[in-house]
Amino acid sequence: MHPRPESAPGTHVTVTYSGESCVTRRMLSHAYTGRVSDLSKHLPLSNQPRGDETGVTSDRRSVIGDLLGEASRLVANAPASQQGALVTTFLDDARLTREAPADRDPLPRLAESAAAVRGGKKRGIRPLVHVSRALFRLAGSLGLCPVIDPQVCGAIVLWGATSGPFDRRAVLSGHSIRATDSDWQFGRGPVLEGTALAIAAFVLGASDTPPQPATSG
Repeated sequence: MHPRPESAPGTHVTVTYSGESCVTRRMLSHAYTGRVSDLSKHLPLSNQPRGDETGVTSDRRSVIGDLLGEASRLVANAPASQQGALVTTFLDDARLTREAPADRDPLPRLAESAAAVRGGKKRGIRPLVHVSRALFRLAGSLGLCPVIDPQVCGAIVLWGATSGPFDRRAVLSGHSIRATDSDWQFGRGPVLEGTALAIAAFVLGASDTPPQPATSG
């Protein structure tokens, strides 16, 4: 079952990604240099110094380029008459309006944006967060589910646990966060779990469904 959009295409929507309704189906790229299961060493609630944020600030250009490719896949499902507005809104949300001229056709514009990102300056976790949030909004406006690699989702969730909106951080604080469909887990305390995509959607504000307490047995 696809999530139901709550507004017209091209506008901000809130989508619920829970359980296994949205699953990742392919790898986008390497979101993290190493296993995301090792991310706990970068969290302030672990024993490691907070200053070590090498993995959090690594270059994300390749991953962002792949997310733009996923945006192109999603837009291709929309009627041609809507594609221009969808791409414009997406690039604006992703803060990538300067990467390709507005007079290009929608899908080539996304392709040019991806090429500009891959060949441009290094980009860290925040640009990845902006593009990922925009991708969730785009998918929600079309009633579709974005395909995002679980490792990319793990990097987003790590960011959310330390630098995300306060209300989202408050939910994650004091817990161990675990993906049920991937090999990453970080933090300390009672386990909250969900699919990698569902937890990332919550962190980014695309869903109001938080990760749930782990079930025993």
